[in-house]
Amino acid sequence: YQPIVAMRNLAGRRYEALLRLRAPDGEYIPTFDFLPIAHARGLMPRIDRWVMEHALDRLRYERRQRQRGLRFFVHQTMESAASDGWVAWLRDQIAERDLIKVRPLIQFQVQDVMDHRDLALERARELHRLGIRICLIQFEENHDAQVLIKEMSVSMVKLSMETIKKASPGELTSLVAGLHAHKTAVIAPGIDGPSSIAHLWGCG
Repeated sequence: YQPIVAMRNLAGRRYEALLRLRAPDGEYIPTFDFLPIAHARGLMPRIDRWVMEHALDRLRYERRQRQRGLRFFVHQTMESAASDGWVAWLRDQIAERDLIKVRPLIQFQVQDVMDHRDLALERARELHRLGIRICLIQFEENHDAQVLIKEMSVSMVKLSMETIKKASPGELTSLVAGLHAHKTAVIAPGIDGPSSIAHLWGCG
């Protein structure tokens, strides 16, 4: 569970639930080494549900410890969302744990959403009716992505590492300002020290 720290005045605490695979020798295998295999074998729907169930169990536990103002960001794939019963399953999982007031925020990969645009728009409408917000991750500046944010009423985006590394301060400032204008919050990955914090603060 990786913390997401607000650089502006924003109440509450946020964590991104990240999947890790531990080998028999105790070493952790990077996700980019095993998730492509899982995708190819059609395992992502099972993995997504496992991740969601464990994240919700942890959220319920933390709530019982009186950890208020806690929100989890949980990644799901459009392969899972394609199931007719996925939204109802998600609603039931949240209700069973009495987490209606602290619903998770669902993360989708931008490219995954673009590859399944019609389905993504339908699921976004259904999730919004349940009061569940959406975050698009691996976000990069392009016209299609900007249109997608409007169509899906996306609450947050997480920029790609490439965007953080390659965009000039002026380009990054313009991108963030444009997203904020649509009432979309922006998450920046790869914070590794004071200099990166100062750079991102300066870009808004």
